[in-house]
Amino acid sequence: MGQVIRRLIVLLVVVVAVLVGLDLAAQAVTESALASHVKTATHSRSASASISSFPFLWDAAVQGRVRDVTVVDRGVPAGPLTLDSVEVHAHQVKFDRKVLFNARSVKLTSISSATVTVVTHLTGLEQTVASALGTVVSVQSGDELVVRVAGQTIFSYKLSQIPLIPDCPLQLSQSGPSYSLSCTVSPVPAPVLAALSQS
Repeated sequence: MGQVIRRLIVLLVVVVAVLVGLDLAAQAVTESALASHVKTATHSRSASASISSFPFLWDAAVQGRVRDVTVVDRGVPAGPLTLDSVEVHAHQVKFDRKVLFNARSVKLTSISSATVTVVTHLTGLEQTVASALGTVVSVQSGDELVVRVAGQTIFSYKLSQIPLIPDCPLQLSQSGPSYSLSCTVSPVPAPVLAALSQS
């Protein structure tokens, strides 16, 4: 009797380990697909994605949603400027279950809310030159990044042209050589959903 119980326990442990392995593998594949979609949409240098949801397959199969998704896009072109990173922290992310399981692809249908953060850094030389020239960086019309030197605009770019960045009132902050712009949107607009989904 004791041997039978031990065998059942071993079998249960093996089954649980297999299910956890499958769950983690499915989550990793979905994260890779999200990152690939973002990199293609923004023409960035690299991208990564992480999903906060366990068990992932249960949430995906039964609810068709996950709690949180974080995407980090690096080396993002913005006209002549390259942004160091664009981060999206999304909450209550829903997707098309049929596409996920039948086509093995990712198509997001809605995101309850998301915070987008854009970061760019100046090198030591760039910071020195910018300070000497009296360079002023600002945001106009909510999402337009503007750089002025001696009162003259030398660069302007609407950041919402980047598919991952929604048209929202970005708040600008500076810490030394780093500039950070962020905003929160709810719900997340269609262009951002498209950037996170299979084309």
